[in-house]
Formats: sequence, C-alpha cells, structure tokens
Amino acid sequence: MFVPYVGIVHDLNDIWALYASYTKIFNPQPTRYRDINYLPLDPEEGISYEAGVKASFYDGRLNASLSLYKTDLDNKAAWYSGSDRTIYYTADGTETEGVEFEINGELAEGWQLATGYSYNDIRDRNDDRLVTFVPMHRFKLFSTYRLPGAFNKITIGGGVDWRSNRKYGSDTLSSFAVANAMTRYDISENLSASLHVKNLFDKKYLEEFNQNFQTGMYGMPRSFMVSLKYNY
Repeated sequence: MFVPYVGIVHDLNDIWALYASYTKIFNPQPTRYRDINYLPLDPEEGISYEAGVKASFYDGRLNASLSLYKTDLDNKAAWYSGSDRTIYYTADGTETEGVEFEINGELAEGWQLATGYSYNDIRDRNDDRLVTFVPMHRFKLFSTYRLPGAFNKITIGGGVDWRSNRKYGSDTLSSFAVANAMTRYDISENLSASLHVKNLFDKKYLEEFNQNFQTGMYGMPRSFMVSLKYNY
C-alpha cells in the first residue's frame, strides 16, 4: 500500500531552521487488540500534520527543537474493562494535538544537558478524551557535569522524570515525579566505572491500575546499578 509523505525544511540562517510535514496514516493494529467478539480491529487510517523549528548552537554541540502536530484518525484503538479481560473498540473522527520541546547537548565545557517536555491530547468526535491512561503532560531532565582540575576523572549527574495524572475509567492516578542520579569515574582513557541510582528518594507511586480488581502496579522502588564500560 502506498502511504504518501511530504516534508520541507527551510534554513533561516546557520542556527535556525523551520520545517513542516504531511503524511497519510495506515497502521495495522496489534494482534492482541480484540473487540468484544474476539475479532481483530481494523487498521488505523488518517492524516497527520507537523510543523516546527530547530536550532543548533555552538557548532552543533547544543541542539533544540519545538514541534507542533495534529492527527485526524479513524479506527483509533480505545478500551474499556470487561468482567475478566480488556476489550478494545475503534473510535472514528478522533483528533490528536500535541507539542514536543527538546534541548540536548553541551551547555558549557563538561556540562551536558538533556531535557524535554511533551503535551499530548487525544479526543473523540464528541470532544471527550481518549487513552486517558497516557499522561497528557510529561517533563524529563537529566544533566551531567565533569568536575574540573584534579577531579576531572569524576562525572556527577542527576535529573527528574515528571508525569501528569492519568485516568483509568473513573479512577485517577495522581501526577508524580521520580528523581535519578549517577556518578562515573574514569579509571583510564578506555575504562570507566559508573553508579546509577533510580528513584533516588524511593518515591512510592502507581504505574498502572486495574479497574476490574481495583489493584495497582507500583513503580520500581529505589534501585542501584554498578557498571564497567570499556571503549576500544
């Protein structure tokens, strides 16, 4: 099947560029998505538009982008909980609007940053939200810094992952933020040892929720990982 895609990029100068794209959508549904009669769902079909701006600073060492997108879709998969299983159905005339913002690269010598924000809102033809178990807002940030001078073999870092609240039917899971940290020591030019700490403050939060049984799956508690890396 032929699925057209058209894109254009316009360089304003050596730093800034604008872009836009248009594409048709044809996506077969995952085989595990079954309707009330255990039949597979029809493929998703629709049109997607995207426009944005990109920037590259310090000879490409720091990059930023902002994009806005809109998707009109038929056969969008949604679900409701049955008595003993999750039942899927398709919704026509759905509309998705979103924004994505990212900054990645080197802010200064030895200082690296990766951060991003996303907004995603999916609604049916009646303007009711669909796929509410996916957070509408999400923000991620992680930064590392190589210490100067005599301590330049040590790199420290930390960051946060924040997600807005989610809904599972009539049940709402609160927004939450999880902090992470790391440190790395360069043993030699090729060998380094790292310590990563996930969920630094041992935050207790619900990752998912099962409406049928009124039970939730909690996110991973604080954990540690030590690793060695050798570069040839």
